Amino acid sequence: MVVARRGPWKTAVALAAGSATALLLAGSAGAAASANVSCVLGSSPVCSGMAVVGPHLGDSLFTSGTVGGKGADTFSKNTASPTNPETYIYLQVSPTAALLSGKPSTLYLTVDYYDSPAKGQLMYNYDSTIASAPVNGAYAGTASVTLGGSAQWKQVTWKLTQVSFQQKENNSADLRVAGSPGVAVHEVMLSTSAPAAAPAPAKSAPTTAVAKGALPKTGGSPLVPLAGALALAGGVGLLRRRRPARSR
Repeated sequence: MVVARRGPWKTAVALAAGSATALLLAGSAGAAASANVSCVLGSSPVCSGMAVVGPHLGDSLFTSGTVGGKGADTFSKNTASPTNPETYIYLQVSPTAALLSGKPSTLYLTVDYYDSPAKGQLMYNYDSTIASAPVNGAYAGTASVTLGGSAQWKQVTWKLTQVSFQQKENNSADLRVAGSPGVAVHEVMLSTSAPAAAPAPAKSAPTTAVAKGALPKTGGSPLVPLAGALALAGGVGLLRRRRPARSR
């Protein structure tokens, strides 16, 4: 399920292959990836093609509710491991999802997160064939996002390479999103194509001084004068002037 996005959004895309990470693009709101499978989180989660597994078990600790006007899961503190305070949201992709029909080795993971608290961390791991990744490739991915504390919803996309979803992670999951305490996530999406860059905001046309009686032109076509515009709208009567009476 793809959810329409509203509000102050920004987009940042990072490439992550093994331990290598590079910023791909950044833009303004409205350049979200086309999700093949997704989970909208919160008190009433809505998932399509994948599901949250093992919530509130082991290191899968989070609370569900509303953050910044959106449904979200907020990571809790991992009290069982003081040296590893982050906790996880584990996700399992349906083996019958169209996303996996061609057995793609490259996917794009997009996460919508709330940019608070400042210096909070957001990370991910996924099941792969990367030999150097922990547990026979089950926990690939080392990139992270450091939150700026703007208290706005933002989005990050990571490129996953050598993908092999065999449910080798905890709770038979294929991937997990990790966060430090207090970090909130609204939606997790997986797609086969990278999101497009956000279009640059339109610039206002400069004001042009026009001589009396002349019409300014835009794009080679003259602007319709006010009287003509109102006439097209059926309001020409508002602009008619009574003709002076002829002298007899």
